[in-house]
Order: sequence, then C-alpha cells, then structure tokens
Amino acid sequence: MKKVIIIGASYAGLYAAKELSKNKNIEILLFDKNDYHYMQVEAYGFVATKYNTSEVTIGINNFVQKLNSNITFYKKEIHSFDSKTNTITTIEKKTFNYDYLIIATGSLTNFPIQVPNIQKYSTGIKTL
Repeated sequence: MKKVIIIGASYAGLYAAKELSKNKNIEILLFDKNDYHYMQVEAYGFVATKYNTSEVTIGINNFVQKLNSNITFYKKEIHSFDSKTNTITTIEKKTFNYDYLIIATGSLTNFPIQVPNIQKYSTGIKTL
C-alpha cells in the first residue's frame, strides 16, 4: 500500500484527498495546523455579517470521515520535510514516512505596495 502525505487542507489539499480516497490501495495522511478549512471566497459575506463562521468553514474531521477510512487527519504543523529520506517532521518532532508528498499550503495575500504600512497593520483575508 502506497502512503501519500498531504500538507495543507487548502482547496487543493482537500480535493487531492477526495480524489485519492477513491483508491483503496492508498493510505492518506492529511496535515494542517487548523481543524477547519476557511472558504476564503465567502470572506466578503462573512465580513458583511451575511454569513456566520460555520457557513464559511469546513470541519476537516467531518470532511475526511465522509470520504473513506483510508484517510487520517492530523491537526499538526509541519516543521520540515526531507525528500531524500521521504519523511516529514512535525513541530513536536514526530516523524512520518511517505511514498508521495503533496504540499498544498495555500497562498499569501498580495498586499498592494501603494498603501503604506498595509502589510504591517493588516492580516488580509487569509484567516478568520
């Protein structure tokens, strides 16, 4: 059985988990520092109080349970990975082996340089 580690429960990470879960011969380990996925495309509705938190997030444990039993979710932050030994290491120094690694950690906010100090005083819409 092949082992796939997915770092990040972003749109891409969750989609990869969903597609790979269709193959019973793949063990999937999904890592994210949060136990929810924030649907960023709904941010403006959330800010405008059109939606509440539960309407703009997906619980990762619930998402994984609906897919397949060959997925394990770890609410852990990854410290490093080593492509020579095919291992990842968490912040707590726990090591996991993999056959394939998918890095799907999302993106960063592109702050416009025309606004002075925007990066210093703003968090963008990447977090709740």
